[in-house]
Amino acid sequence: MFYSTAKVLKFNFGDYILKQGETAEGLYVIRSGRVEILKNSGTGPLLLGVATPGQFLGEMSILLGIDSTASARAASEVEVLMFEKSACEEIFTKTPPVVLALAKGLAHRLDLTSRKLEMNNDTKQPEVATRAIDLDWEG
Repeated sequence: MFYSTAKVLKFNFGDYILKQGETAEGLYVIRSGRVEILKNSGTGPLLLGVATPGQFLGEMSILLGIDSTASARAASEVEVLMFEKSACEEIFTKTPPVVLALAKGLAHRLDLTSRKLEMNNDTKQPEVATRAIDLDWEG
């Protein structure tokens, strides 16, 4: 099936899979390991969450045609399947379960981001609220 179009890539602890502001080479599906999602801020990188096996990376860049909005750095030994941009449109049109999984992942992240914003506005301890949401994001 479409897995034959994927490249298996391996990353060591600390390697970047994606870098914020750069164009993603493709859509990544984590097969093993943990990946930190980082956003550059004025004071240094901000940890947004940790992605685990089965989760996608680079989807916003591929779907919207924009540079990566965050960096993805290996927090352990990581193995991913990488689908090149050119193959993604065919995968999306011919494989509805992939599109559904991608949509659910994006909806989950949007929900967590919304809850994080609400909690940060409503609580006197935003760091505690933010960490609780981050743990939920990790699955």
